[in-house]
Amino acid sequence: MMTRIICALLAAVLLCGCQSIYRPQSGNEPLGYRDARLSDTEYRISFESWRSGDRARLRPLAEYRAAELGASLGYDWMQIMDADYVMREDAALGNDAALITRGAATSSGVVTDVTPGLGMRQRVYEVSLRVRYLHEPSDDALGVLALLARPLP
Repeated sequence: MMTRIICALLAAVLLCGCQSIYRPQSGNEPLGYRDARLSDTEYRISFESWRSGDRARLRPLAEYRAAELGASLGYDWMQIMDADYVMREDAALGNDAALITRGAATSSGVVTDVTPGLGMRQRVYEVSLRVRYLHEPSDDALGVLALLARPLP
């Protein structure tokens, strides 16, 4: 009985992980985070998704990634120096691309959604944070561990 419960919980955790957008970017798919080192204490953390429903979640996800990176580097505090929000159109890539609405209403009044193919475009939403890591707190510093204690959105 206990084995079944453990297996069911493990399966649920694995299935939830498949649906998460919190992951490093891979390949050409516009989904996930990426980091760029700017100096010894500053990084650019970007998070992007083509799913329009994810737009409100991008900043908290980028902040979480920034805290995760800061903790791995041994910092207790971080400052968000600036944040940029971008919406762009990219070529639709891969089988996991978002549905795109094509054209105007037809004579029957129906607008169709199609899976993107070669040469089609999709919207990509991105937030980019410039983060400075600190060993001591300042007025506008965020605690790395406090951010990591929040659940992922």
